[in-house]
Amino acid sequence: RSISGLTQLKKLDLDMSRCHKMTDKSLNALGAALMKLTSLESLSLAYHGCDKHIGDKGVTDLSLGIAKLSQLTNLKINLQECEKLGDDGIIKLGIALSELSKLKTIELYFDLCIKPSSTSLVAIAGGLIKANTKQDPKDAALRGIRLSFRSCEKIDDKGVIALAETVTKLQNLESLDLNFNYCIKITDKAIAEIAKCVSKHPKITQLNLYMQGCNKIDENPLQFSTFITEISKSQCLTSLAFNLSDTNIGNGSVFTICHHLSKLTTLTHFSLKLNRCTQTIDDYSL
Repeated sequence: RSISGLTQLKKLDLDMSRCHKMTDKSLNALGAALMKLTSLESLSLAYHGCDKHIGDKGVTDLSLGIAKLSQLTNLKINLQECEKLGDDGIIKLGIALSELSKLKTIELYFDLCIKPSSTSLVAIAGGLIKANTKQDPKDAALRGIRLSFRSCEKIDDKGVIALAETVTKLQNLESLDLNFNYCIKITDKAIAEIAKCVSKHPKITQLNLYMQGCNKIDENPLQFSTFITEISKSQCLTSLAFNLSDTNIGNGSVFTICHHLSKLTTLTHFSLKLNRCTQTIDDYSL
């Protein structure tokens, strides 16, 4: 409540991680306070590990406040391990995002939240697109997206493809960081769509794609090859990172990666992780 009186506040950073007695009531109060902080430009909230008592109701109330922050340029919300949080709350957050037309960077963390499905990803993607359409696409503010759904096992190709379609329309986006580690329903089809949107994008210089434990990756070698082929068409990527550990990646796919990598002449930073892949990877692949 005391925060609501700071009406000239530009930046707010609250970290309540591992405060296990924190409940939806705190997010209700914070949402109400945010409605009065209309000068806020940067908001960072962490409720990581408030696992038993924060869920859809609290995130819904918080979202009502976020929707009023018309000057917001940077948003970071960490709700990792909030087991009660599901699609309903994240849908409301997506609606709030649609009001943030000045947003430059967004970071959302839902790792180990067991309820969210691709419906949540579709809602976030939809919100970002609606915010983008409120201004001339050439003047769109959004520059960086970081989304983490690690071990959200209900996430599948539908959500990832919706996100890829959104990225295509965000013409000023420069950085895309996606963590889908251990989202076991995601297949080669989804990552191929990400690659297609990045390869055609005029400004994305950084792509980080974390797919560790997605054991359906490389079940379809043709689609995986499409993924690598499309990435290699990018004319502006300078930083590229893949984590494909604990997947079915084998010699053929590693060879494909290495072969096409030489086409990315703008690349200055590259990271590839292939720990504990179930298929044979040996000297031949490199």
